[in-house]
Amino acid sequence: MLKQRIFTAAVGVPLIIVAVWFGDPWFSLLITAVVLLGTFEFYRMSTDLTKRHPLTYFGLLWALVLALSPHYANILPIVMTAAVVISLVWLLRLSPQKEAFYDWAWLVAGVLYVGWMLSYWVNLRILEDGKGWVYLALLTTFANDTGAFFVGRAWGKHKLASAISPGKTWEGALGGFVSAIIVAVA
Repeated sequence: MLKQRIFTAAVGVPLIIVAVWFGDPWFSLLITAVVLLGTFEFYRMSTDLTKRHPLTYFGLLWALVLALSPHYANILPIVMTAAVVISLVWLLRLSPQKEAFYDWAWLVAGVLYVGWMLSYWVNLRILEDGKGWVYLALLTTFANDTGAFFVGRAWGKHKLASAISPGKTWEGALGGFVSAIIVAVA
């Protein structure tokens, strides 16, 4: 597990640093890649949507549009309305109503949870001091992850949510929280 984390950091961190430093279009491309991978992973973990390829592709496209929405905020309401209506009507035509609504709810959840949430990284980077704010957010996130990993590994005894992630502990969560605060204040 530690080797995988080190490898990921060795490859990912320089890429992230460069993308944040140079801003658009590089940062938006990085966020786009993360949104596509994250949305697909969300669908894979939460439901059978990956077996229904057209639905998965529609969700990926919708999440992509949301992630890039800071660049064209003036047309976002029209795009969102169209996506909601088209996806629901399409699903209702293809599946029984109960199953269609269930699939649609997961489709929307993935789009909002990944695409919409990650669009705020683009919004943050666009700000005048955005580069610094993005670096601060990344550093505190990395500090939280690293602190949680090592504290949880050394002293973790009380499981946090074993059904979701068996290795997570309350001690690790507290270690991550304290690590993030230390980095943010420093």
